[in-house]
Amino acid sequence: MNLTQMKLTQMNLPTGLPVPISRAIKRLGRCAILAVTALSVSLPAHAGFESFRNFPLRQITPAGWQKAYLIKQRDGLTGQLDQIAEPFTRFRTAGWVGTNPEQIASWKEPFYLRKNKEGKNVVTWEPFEQTGYYYDGVIRAGLLLHDESLLNKARFQIDGAMASASSEGVIGADIPDRWPHVCFFRACMAAQESSDDHKILDAMERHYDNDKFDLAGCRSIINIEQLVWLYQQTGHERHLKRAIDLYEAQAKRGTDRQVNDFNDLNSDARQDIHGVTFHETLKLPILLYMETGEKKYLDAARNGFRKLDQFHMLPDGVPATEEGLSGKSSIACHETCDVSDFMWATLYMLKATGEVEWADKIERAALNAGLAVVTKDFDAHQYLSSVNQIVSQLGSGTSPIGNEVWGAYAQRQMPLCCTGNVNRIFPIYVGAQWLRGKGDALVKALYGPSRCVHTVNGKNITIEEVSTFPFSGKIELRITEGSANFPLHLRIPTWAKAPSVAVNGIKHEGVASGKFLVLEREFQKGDVIALDFPMEPETSIVEMNGATVSYGPLLFALPVAAKIQKVLLRENVWGSEHFPMNSPDIYAYNMTPASKWRYVLALDGKLPSGIEVIRNPGADMDHPWSLDSAPLELRVAALHMPGWPLFYQEYRPFFQPKETVMVPVTPPLPPRGCMTMTHLKCDKPEKIALLPYGATTLRIGVFPYWDIKDIPSFQENQINYQR
Repeated sequence: MNLTQMKLTQMNLPTGLPVPISRAIKRLGRCAILAVTALSVSLPAHAGFESFRNFPLRQITPAGWQKAYLIKQRDGLTGQLDQIAEPFTRFRTAGWVGTNPEQIASWKEPFYLRKNKEGKNVVTWEPFEQTGYYYDGVIRAGLLLHDESLLNKARFQIDGAMASASSEGVIGADIPDRWPHVCFFRACMAAQESSDDHKILDAMERHYDNDKFDLAGCRSIINIEQLVWLYQQTGHERHLKRAIDLYEAQAKRGTDRQVNDFNDLNSDARQDIHGVTFHETLKLPILLYMETGEKKYLDAARNGFRKLDQFHMLPDGVPATEEGLSGKSSIACHETCDVSDFMWATLYMLKATGEVEWADKIERAALNAGLAVVTKDFDAHQYLSSVNQIVSQLGSGTSPIGNEVWGAYAQRQMPLCCTGNVNRIFPIYVGAQWLRGKGDALVKALYGPSRCVHTVNGKNITIEEVSTFPFSGKIELRITEGSANFPLHLRIPTWAKAPSVAVNGIKHEGVASGKFLVLEREFQKGDVIALDFPMEPETSIVEMNGATVSYGPLLFALPVAAKIQKVLLRENVWGSEHFPMNSPDIYAYNMTPASKWRYVLALDGKLPSGIEVIRNPGADMDHPWSLDSAPLELRVAALHMPGWPLFYQEYRPFFQPKETVMVPVTPPLPPRGCMTMTHLKCDKPEKIALLPYGATTLRIGVFPYWDIKDIPSFQENQINYQR
């Protein structure tokens, strides 16, 4: 018995029918079998083992600050990269839409071309990866904003790629790797899921049916994601069989340390492999579990996530990844690519299991790390970002493998993977806020002002979230149009203290943090579901011998005022012919500290009772992620430590290779032993204001700490910690 027959038998349905048709039969009842067998396979997808599925992005509309942020993204890098930076400028007319010998002849080594064993120039895979990331972000932002300018950018690439396929239907046949296809086809998948025709689906099927490239190697195996998606959309078993065969063969074959295979995930051994590779391959057993129900796959993925938490997770919600997974410290970095890739893998875990913890992880990663890796106008981004960074300029990176720009906010980084991938982070978060459950169920997995149009038995019902989340846990879900009977799954976050849910003023019993609450009723226009997720300040001692302060899903940090200098990259870094610059105006920012930052938190037995929550009534709630308009601040007791040194390192500017200059860099935390002398070496205690981490560029997010009860000689009346 094959997999499809097994599933249909479990549902007491006749075998031998395409899975989408079988699901329709289940909904309509056995009496409708003869009528349904003629239905198109555009019906809802397979009957898999997952709990949740994607919701079409075109049926989600962000509002409030979420809409304003996506507009900033559109007006910033997402809307401009194809005008200002290679390879995005060249791919406006080439690349995924097809290349010709004249275009290739104008490309230079090593950025676009590389010599093969025969000494012949061949196209490299990197620009295709980078633009694949970019157009995935563009199409998702465009669908959420219903913005034709963004949609047209992506449609040109997607339609052009399909039109320029080989005679056998292979897309990008000349690219010397199939990893870039994973990045680009995700844009195609998002477009197809919000489309009424099968053009993209058919083209992707032809590609995978006819491409003879060996997908077993390194990151090419991540095409399992697309093969499983094809099975979900069509019910054609050959795609799932190929995906399973690829993954099982890899486990038997064994691999090098750069591949995160089944046996690696199942082991207790710490893995320090390439971060993007880890996250991208982490989702593969999740996908196979969703279609087979094989517990071994899900167990392996759980163990992989456990190891990320144990060895690498940073307080802003993303693992440390200095190219490879790199362990915890106050100056450990994560690559911007890994913000989106970690969120993407975690989203699959949420859909597979229906467990709240995975939504909690996505939320923390997006609202902290995801917002902090870009400038507040979305005009520049970092390659490597740190929880503590009091310097961000050319040459200031703390990673030993970083180039001159990796620690700075720049319009373009080298390599350009992060420049493409940064555009995916926030659309992933907004798009995952609404999901589909089993049958007609709707899932509110993540929160933020938005609305969705849910279709039940051919009828549309519009649900709007009215909130200022994450700055307040008071949320209203309002039915503004239509009526329908369906289950509504509400995520009750793990961090919520004594949460409550009321429907039209009547409180619901049994509301528990860390669970999904299911309301099943006839929802009608005018209904209001009031959610209250109380937040409290929390102080945590983290493994890097520091302390952090959180409020609900938000990490709070000391904002460090910056002296800012805008620099042109062509004059400082990438002026050679090997790193072509299509525009003379690509820039970065040199940011150095212009305010006090050497603070030690004064804790009172690790209790948060001395933290004051201050709300800013004048905050611009459409633009809350800025230092001058943050809706919240936390005031905490701290002591200034003048002896905490600022570090310097040598930097050899690219444009002056014979000269070496000294540049400031962010120092690590003082050793814990230093804290025994805090009462003698620090200034008198004061209250400092912490702001949401996502609103900062320069910051201290992990503090050295001192417990006031540790030193009897401390003068208790110097500050009222309980105020």
